[in-house]
Amino acid sequence: MQFNRNDEPLAKLKSHGDLIEQHFADRIHEVIPAYARFWARYIGNDGNAHALPMPNAKKDAEESREKYWQRFYTILESLAICWYIEKELIQTQEIDSFKVYAKNLNQWMAFYAHMGRIHDMVKAILNELKRPDLLKPFDDYWQERNIILHGPKVPMKLVYNVLAVPSFGHSPRNWNDKMVWSQLGPADFEFIAACITSILRGLEPRLNRCFAELYKILPASYGWQPVVWPGASEQNDKGSLRISLSDNQSVTTYASGTGLYSGIANISGSRDA
Repeated sequence: MQFNRNDEPLAKLKSHGDLIEQHFADRIHEVIPAYARFWARYIGNDGNAHALPMPNAKKDAEESREKYWQRFYTILESLAICWYIEKELIQTQEIDSFKVYAKNLNQWMAFYAHMGRIHDMVKAILNELKRPDLLKPFDDYWQERNIILHGPKVPMKLVYNVLAVPSFGHSPRNWNDKMVWSQLGPADFEFIAACITSILRGLEPRLNRCFAELYKILPASYGWQPVVWPGASEQNDKGSLRISLSDNQSVTTYASGTGLYSGIANISGSRDA
């Protein structure tokens, strides 16, 4: 099968990505296409949870690829969970019991924990490359995360039984951990799902620009070479990973060299013979 050059990373992600990459392949291609392009050219998947070979690459190229790719994948995993949280909060907005309130609150705080994890991985990559300029677009998210996870409880309101939170920062009418609750008024709150949606739509292009820059920087810095993809018949002979899901459904997927295979399959999966 022949693919349009721009669609080839998407096709490979759908057919050879792991559980997360396959599930969100279209969204990855739409909002962070640089990730798919990077993965298809320099990582890939041999069907056994290993990256594809880079011909003529030196040892330090292989070692650096493994190190940086683990961080890239960690970013994707946290972003995927943020997408999931966004969907959950949109679908379950009305607070009619403590149970629903606790679920919304935990999801909201988990969202910011994953935002912090994304920042940490980006920072680790860019500090090693001595490119702090590429980290600056992510600083606001880190500051918001610290306010929420390390400061006093963020004031919240129920508006028509839907949870609402303030914006964060040091601008007028924004909440920060030096304030008291009474300093905010009724107009300073926004529905929690809308807040998360706004943050993600701002984060996605920043991540894509960062991945696009790293697509150029990392291979040039460490001597990475494009991977060699096996033919379809060869790939089919390698087997696949079957993961049993909690709703008794199963999905067959190729686990890329990220640890997802060992992290999930050892619990509930098995290798097909």
